[in-house]
Amino acid sequence: MINKFNCNKYISSSFLDYPDNENLCVIFYMPGCNRKCEGCQNINLQEPTNYEQIDEIIEILEQYCKKEHTNKICLQGGDPLFDSNLPITRQILVKMGSNYDICIYTGASLAEVKTLNLTGFKYIKCGIFNKSKYIGSKKTDDYLQLATSNQELYDSNLNLLSKDGIYYF
Repeated sequence: MINKFNCNKYISSSFLDYPDNENLCVIFYMPGCNRKCEGCQNINLQEPTNYEQIDEIIEILEQYCKKEHTNKICLQGGDPLFDSNLPITRQILVKMGSNYDICIYTGASLAEVKTLNLTGFKYIKCGIFNKSKYIGSKKTDDYLQLATSNQELYDSNLNLLSKDGIYYF
C-alpha cells in the first residue's frame, strides 16, 4: 500500500529518463504490471498495490519537484497504465498536468493508449520491453535512446517523435 509514509521509496530523480537534453525529472514508480516482459528491469514492481491519500501523494510529488527545482515528472513502473494504476495516473494528470510536464512510460501499445483518451501529459513512451530488441537506455546532448528499439516516444497528440527507439532533441 502506498501512503504518505512510504511514498518516498517510490520516488527518485533522474537526468536520463526525461525526453530533453537539459532537465532533471522526478520519477514516480507505480507498482503493478501484468505484462511479464522477459528481462523486466523492475520485476519487484509487478505486484499491484493500493493507494491511500492520493492528495497527499501528489503533495509529496510536488514537494520533491520543488526540492529538485524541476517541473518534469516521469510516471513509470510497473506500468502507470496497468488497470489498478490507471485511476491514480488519471488523477495525477488532472491535478498536476497543467503545472508539470509529465512523461508516462508504459508497456501499452499506441492502440491501447488511444482507447484511454488520456490528457494532461506531455510525452508518452509506448511499447513492451523486448529483450531481443535491447539497445540500452542512453542520453546525450543530441538524443534519448530508449531501452529497446521497439519502444517509441509520442507527444500529447500521439504524434510519433522517435524512430527505432531513438528520439532526437
